[in-house]
This record gives sequence, C-alpha cells and structure tokens, in this order.
Amino acid sequence: MSTPDRGPTAWIKLRAGPELLMIALGVLAFAVDALRVQSSLPPVPGEDRRIEVPAADALRQTPLALADDAVGQRGGETETARWIRSEVLYREALRLGLDEGDVIVRRRLVQKMEYLLEGMSAVPEFSPAEVERYFHTHAERYRQTQAYTFTHRFFSSERGIDAATARAREALSQLRDGTALAETLGDPYTDGNRHGQMPAARVLQRFGEAFLQGLDRAPAGEWSGPLRSRHGIHLVRRERTHPSRLPPLDEVRATVVRDLVDELRRRQVEQRYGEIEARYEIAQR
Repeated sequence: MSTPDRGPTAWIKLRAGPELLMIALGVLAFAVDALRVQSSLPPVPGEDRRIEVPAADALRQTPLALADDAVGQRGGETETARWIRSEVLYREALRLGLDEGDVIVRRRLVQKMEYLLEGMSAVPEFSPAEVERYFHTHAERYRQTQAYTFTHRFFSSERGIDAATARAREALSQLRDGTALAETLGDPYTDGNRHGQMPAARVLQRFGEAFLQGLDRAPAGEWSGPLRSRHGIHLVRRERTHPSRLPPLDEVRATVVRDLVDELRRRQVEQRYGEIEARYEIAQR
C-alpha cells in the first residue's frame, strides 16, 4: 500500500516534530519580511550614489568618522571599512527620513546653527572713546557692592547648638583677656578662617542673614560674637568694611571690553537670525 504524498510540512512533522516546524516557519517569515523591506527602499539617485573615501592619512584626522561610536568595531575591520559603513548608513538614514521627528537630532542641528551664526560674527576693534562711553552707559553693572574683610573662628554644632555657643563664649573670654591665641581655638573650617573683601551677597549666601547682620554691626578690629550661621557658631573680627564703589575704568577695562564684544556679537546673531526668519511664513494659531 503506497504512502500518500503529504508535502514538505508533513515531512517535517514526521522527521523532526513540531519544534523544527516552528523554527522553519519563523525563518521563512523573517526572509519574506526582509524582502519586503528591501523592495520598499527608494532607489538611490545617481548623483548620490558616489561616495568619495578619504585617503588613509586624511581619514585618521577626521574626528566625525573616528568618533562615531554608533558603528561598532568588528573583528579585522579597518578604519576605512568602518568609515564607509558609517557613511553608507548615515546617507541611507537621511534618505529614509529617519532624522525627521527626532528630538535629539533636532537639538543638535539647532545648536550647530547657533554656533554657525556666532561664528559669522565679526567683532571690530573698539576705540577708547567707545569703551568709555559703554562703561558710563552701564556704570551700575560694574559697581562693586559693599564687602567685608574679616577673620572668624568656627565652633561645630554637631553636639548641639547650645554646646557650641557655650564653647564660643568661653573662647571669646579667653581672646579678650589674652589667655589664648585665636589660632588655637575653634574647629577646622573648610573654607578657611580669613576672608578678604568678600561681597555682602556672598557672605549672605555662604553664612546666612543672621551672620551678615552680626558681622555688619561688629566693632572693627575686635573679636565679637557668638554669631550663628547655617554651619554652626562663629566668633568674628571684622577688620574692614569696604563701601560700595564704582571703580575707575582702567580697573575694569578688560571686563568692559569683553561685555562690549559680547553685546555686539549678540546683536549680530539676532540680526542674522532675523534675516533667516524672514524667509519663512510664521503662522500662529
């Protein structure tokens, strides 16, 4: 009695069971999908088909090629082969529109355009009269705020604020009667114990408002306190208060010239951006 022809699928079932059948069907589906994708790729225009590969020496000096980590290293692959693979995939990605709708790509392109606009700015040499005029026009920008030169001794509040305050008061008594040197008192402080001409805003930021107020009221040249900061307790000796002042131009000339250059460059960038924006029709909803 003859055996009926069961076809290739039946042969697989008889020979290897359902497991091999599932593998075979998966491979077949993958192959069909790959053919579908390949057939859907648009043709490469003639003018875009040619890829000029740099010479070996020039290739090694191409940071865009050598820094492209998106194309992984392969065993035995040369730098030239890696560059070609990177260029082919890059062109194909652009051709398929993979850059569209990508936030990271969009951000990088915007940054590069910003850099391009800044690089197009040509800053001339400014005459002394122009620098002086800019300085007087923006004088308040260069005014130095009130500042302090002072020394302090720090008492950590790790064992409680009351214990630190008691230690500070005992130290102050020793300083006033001359039985101890300031260098031998208090705990280590990471930013040092003497600060020269520290602006009031910086004192406020580093030590807090209560400390700043106490420092401002402290008698010059004498140890006083205790003052509380966000770090603990302090004794302070205010050496000098530097009042707010507008420095002469020669003292801040380099800063004024830098600000003048930066402002001119910003204006040039905005002017060029305006020219680019004018090429587009902006429709707001």
